[in-house]
Amino acid sequence: MSARSLLRCTLLSAAALFASLADAKMTFEAHRFETLAHGTHDAEVAFLDVPQRHANPDGPRYKLRVVRLAARQPMPGAMPIVYLAGGPGGSGVGTARGPRWPIFDQMRAQHDVLLFDQRGTGMSDVPPPCAFEPSPTANDLPTARLDSQAIARRCVAEWRSKGIDLDSYTTRESAADLKALQRAYGSAQIQLWGMSYGTHLAIAVLREHREIVSRAVLMGVEGPDETLKLPLSADRMLARHAALLAADPATRAQFPDLVGDTTALLAELRARPRIASRWRPGDTREVQITEFAAQRAITGSLGHRTTARRVPLMVQLARQGDDVLLAEFVYAVDQSAGQLMAMPLAMDYASGASAERLQQIETEAAQSLFGHALNFPFPEIGTDLGLPQLDDDFRAPLQSAVPILMVSGDLDLRTPPENAERLAQGLTQAGHLRIANALHDDDLWLSHPEISTILQNFFAGTTPLDQQLQALPPDYAHNIYAEGWREFKTPILVLIGVLVTLALALRFGWRWWRRKSLNA
Repeated sequence: MSARSLLRCTLLSAAALFASLADAKMTFEAHRFETLAHGTHDAEVAFLDVPQRHANPDGPRYKLRVVRLAARQPMPGAMPIVYLAGGPGGSGVGTARGPRWPIFDQMRAQHDVLLFDQRGTGMSDVPPPCAFEPSPTANDLPTARLDSQAIARRCVAEWRSKGIDLDSYTTRESAADLKALQRAYGSAQIQLWGMSYGTHLAIAVLREHREIVSRAVLMGVEGPDETLKLPLSADRMLARHAALLAADPATRAQFPDLVGDTTALLAELRARPRIASRWRPGDTREVQITEFAAQRAITGSLGHRTTARRVPLMVQLARQGDDVLLAEFVYAVDQSAGQLMAMPLAMDYASGASAERLQQIETEAAQSLFGHALNFPFPEIGTDLGLPQLDDDFRAPLQSAVPILMVSGDLDLRTPPENAERLAQGLTQAGHLRIANALHDDDLWLSHPEISTILQNFFAGTTPLDQQLQALPPDYAHNIYAEGWREFKTPILVLIGVLVTLALALRFGWRWWRRKSLNA
């Protein structure tokens, strides 16, 4: 190629680049952001236009929703904070509407906060869910795997018949969306703020587009090869709950051996499955409880404070022959599996696991009380679906000099603190905020008042440091009657209020009618 031709191609490429950048600019419009319990606030909304496949920029496109919470007093040169929700499948916009709103509001003191609905989430071109009759977990693992595979094949065929590009839902494609967002926003760099799966996405951005990231907060770290969980992490978390029970005189006498009781219960169910009725008043549907169903119910419950607090009582009652609480948890697991969403299925399957990780999972499953329950229905659900899987380069350990603050809870089964410790081995500017007694989800945000201040200081430029905080331990349930009142007291009180109001209305109505009759 001649020098003139080379120059011409260079100029054309530059022109195309500048044109694409100009076309990519987002236009924000005024937006009233309604929270669930913290009022309505001024914000702005825009839609980011991106290719479904970044390797094919002229092909079909997605529109991804971005809500901007503008900084109240912007710092000079402040980089916007982009929030990446978990799941996969969570809405960044939806997350901020709930109980975590005050922390989002605090972060906007000096920085724009961008609530980002990733592709396939929130209002960002979400494929329709695939509904089906829940397949009960009351069977053995091989049968449950076959059921899940059959459902997934039907759903994938349904989505493809509607023209949905399932291959476009990979974390690598989503990472490229963040590059497009940075360019369209016009900022030299962005700060990433990820939660759970959102940390997995943030790590992909740090690897493949590191030049656009100035800082990152990773809350509940899911590393590049940690989409599939290690089975023995459930055993470790059960043991940590047992230690908390033993440390408190109020619970030590009632629950002296949580691990031993759980082991015995699962052995009993392995030998003889049970039938039990639901706990709900007016709903006496029967639930079959097998070992596998109980394994799924317990591991699912241990992941969140509101349900983990009931696990010791659930196990104790079941050991005594009262399965009512265990049946409720098994039923809840079954009902939660009543539909498949395209984005979470494709994303998790694409991220997959390395051969070494899969071997470790197999080894640990043979040793764990809970077998393969923690990862069900992955990875086998993806068999014969024809979905892509990312290469092992995507799952390799991250090497980064970007300042990164990681947040972990010592009782977090979904993203245990060991994940952050592994990731830190490849980071040169990292700090780990470890919160004792904190579980997943809201606990990583709201279990201690200093969490938000630490986050705000980090985004303002402080050096990431290793720190520890102490949250309150779970308020473990003691008896089924107290739990019944806790569960149903609100509707009961509402009903009482209605009855009292009705009685007063009848009384005053009777008096009025009687006076009118006497005066007639």
